[in-house]
Amino acid sequence: MINATLGPPELLNAFVAAQGEPTRVQNEAWKAIQKHHHLLISAPTGSGKTWAALMPLLADLALLPSTRTTVLWISPLKALVADLAIRISTFITLLQENGAQLPVLRVSARTGDISARQRARDNSHPPHIWCVTPESLAIWLTIPAMISRLSNVKWIVVDEVHALASSRRGADLALSIERLDERLAIPARRLGLSATCNPLEATAHFLVGPFRPYGIVHDNNQSALDLAVEYIPEAAANPEIIITRIEKELPHHATILVFTRTRATAEKLVWHCRRTRPDLLVGIHHGSLSSDIRRDTESKMRAGELRLVFSSTSLELGMDIGSVGLVILVHPPGEVVRLLQRVGRSGHGPYKIRRGLILAGTHAELLEATVTASAGREEESEPISPIGICEDVFCQHLLAESILGRKNLESLANTARRTAPFANLEDKTVEACLAYLRGELGQTTLLIPRLRRTVDGYHHLARQKFRFQIRQSLGAISAQTLRPVVLHALDSSRLLGEIAPEYADLLKIGDRFLLDGRALQINRLSGPDVEVIEAPAYASPPRWSGELLPLSGRLAHHLQELRDTAAAIIVDGTISLAQWLQNRHKLLPIDADVLANYFIAQDQRSEIPHTNSPFAEISPCEGGWLLALHTPLNRAGNDALARLIARRMSRSNGCLGQTVVADLGIGLYLEELPPEPAAWLRVILSPVQAFTDIALALLPSDMVRRRFQEIATTALMIPRTKAKRAGKAPKVGGSSWVAKRLFDYCLRHDPDFCLIHQARREILETSCDAATALQWLQHVSTLPLRIRRLPYPSPFVQHWTQGGAGPDLAPDSPSEALAKLKERILGAQA
Repeated sequence: MINATLGPPELLNAFVAAQGEPTRVQNEAWKAIQKHHHLLISAPTGSGKTWAALMPLLADLALLPSTRTTVLWISPLKALVADLAIRISTFITLLQENGAQLPVLRVSARTGDISARQRARDNSHPPHIWCVTPESLAIWLTIPAMISRLSNVKWIVVDEVHALASSRRGADLALSIERLDERLAIPARRLGLSATCNPLEATAHFLVGPFRPYGIVHDNNQSALDLAVEYIPEAAANPEIIITRIEKELPHHATILVFTRTRATAEKLVWHCRRTRPDLLVGIHHGSLSSDIRRDTESKMRAGELRLVFSSTSLELGMDIGSVGLVILVHPPGEVVRLLQRVGRSGHGPYKIRRGLILAGTHAELLEATVTASAGREEESEPISPIGICEDVFCQHLLAESILGRKNLESLANTARRTAPFANLEDKTVEACLAYLRGELGQTTLLIPRLRRTVDGYHHLARQKFRFQIRQSLGAISAQTLRPVVLHALDSSRLLGEIAPEYADLLKIGDRFLLDGRALQINRLSGPDVEVIEAPAYASPPRWSGELLPLSGRLAHHLQELRDTAAAIIVDGTISLAQWLQNRHKLLPIDADVLANYFIAQDQRSEIPHTNSPFAEISPCEGGWLLALHTPLNRAGNDALARLIARRMSRSNGCLGQTVVADLGIGLYLEELPPEPAAWLRVILSPVQAFTDIALALLPSDMVRRRFQEIATTALMIPRTKAKRAGKAPKVGGSSWVAKRLFDYCLRHDPDFCLIHQARREILETSCDAATALQWLQHVSTLPLRIRRLPYPSPFVQHWTQGGAGPDLAPDSPSEALAKLKERILGAQA
């Protein structure tokens, strides 16, 4: 039965008439919202979370009508913000048609894609419910007129809260909400929505801060999950194999949503599909396409006009398209939580079946997909890692407050400490951030000051012109100056999307590439614009950086558990490994045979690595030897081990060539073998001072430099400017060259500079997981370490050497190479 304590009876009756009886989470949420000022709602996709949050808001608006914005609904994706505004507006109309006595309610969206006309209309007549991104809110909080428009906000809803809680964007949003609360006569009530949320308490703390009481509604009564894994050999080299397999599912589903590992793969598959099947209605959606193309795909999906839609990551959160009956993942997604999010896009609605299919193209992918699917069936999503103090975000908010005339900027620290990310913010960190903004580096003013301190100790903007620059640069999304791709046809032109500058630097007139599923040929390179025309022949897709999604630490642990079990079954010999894989992991018989043979081949040619029996393989290779160390760690943990080994070898005059870092292992190319490899490796892998050695090895690396560039951009040290549609091309070297020079400059003058400290800390906690690597080193330090000599690498190692890559091996773009050459020449002349 519906909760009779919520709102006017006619509103509740209209809900039943429009939607049917409330779901379990809706009833529970409506009860809990009477008891708790702030509430986290965690429930499966399609269980009605959105309406569970919206109905109390509508009841409030029905009882106390307002002409101003009352609800701020925040979501992490532009596509989701636009979708929410449409769905909420449609739902309100549906309730009114079924007898709900609601005032005229305006609903609108605000993202970077919204037209100037709609912005002006919303500013003149603010909507009652405003759907926004965190970045839009950050900009609003520097504009007094916008703050005034938000002064009547009573409710703040954070959608997909788990996607923000572990990122710098989350820290930015938490502080923005707290700053808005300071300016409200009565602090707003907060609602958080998440389909995948673990642990619940950490997510709730992110939502409300460390001191406010809160309630949690958790419905773990998941709808049925139909999840399958299928091995398709040679799929990576032949898109026709993938399309043919997908095509078999089309008669059974109105729309199929296909997630790929990269944008380049999505482009390749869409182009092939349109060329070979021109009558099939196919769409593409990813972050490098123009907003017009993305919105067109979204609207066609809602209308059920597309049979196939390909995406990389941009549709995995919150977009509720009822016609999607199946989600196909080309390659395993790397995380259980990402698997559940993506498969949750299918069968949307209470108690409908969620259907997913993971396609694996190699033996190693089949192994990963098997473990991921089994964990997904058991709903074992990875726990979030709540974001901590972000100095760059705090600097940004200091500048934002200075625009509003706040003189005592130190007092912002007390505001920040009411948020979960900044709960442990220390005074010395506050002073370090203010010192940077005053231009101080190592006790000397060497940087451009953004703030000036007056004699009475207060701060103000150093220059009034910084106001515009700050507003243009707010937000914590990693920024990169991309090159616009403009399609010319007859007398018209159209923006298709953007490509990375490193890739654009390699292009010349006449070159071809794929974008929007089209083969394009470069017609003109005009300033930052890449002007193209359509080409009839195939082209390669562009390269975008930062696309490959890492394997989670939990899945790496599950992979090692499966390896241990498979080894035990092979040794025991009483049951068939293939049969066990079929029964335990629900593999097709043919795929279970493939995976079993993969394990057996590894066991016959070498051995299956065991948790408590560390070993390495040595095999000859061109120019020396390959030493392959098996570990139970994901790539981030192995990256830390590789840096440790490289540093210790360099100190002992060892000659190390290329390193190959992969999930579950490291490959070391050596010119010569040490006399006693096992003893030598034992010394190299000593846990004593390991963390310090990893940190020292990491400091000058390109990984830290790239993270520093992101942080320096967020902290407004480097302007976050987009390429203009006309004008001169970027200077030689570009922004990454500036960031590298700036990093060295800051490191030389102040090794403890707050932004360098943040970059190193974040890398050690994420991409180079030193803590996990140290735990493994301590674990194996008391175990025998064995070496196997083989004529050629084992099947497991062949996967690393064919697909892995060592740390910091990305080549320089031509502009970066030219800049380095210029630096060496000038240095030699000096």
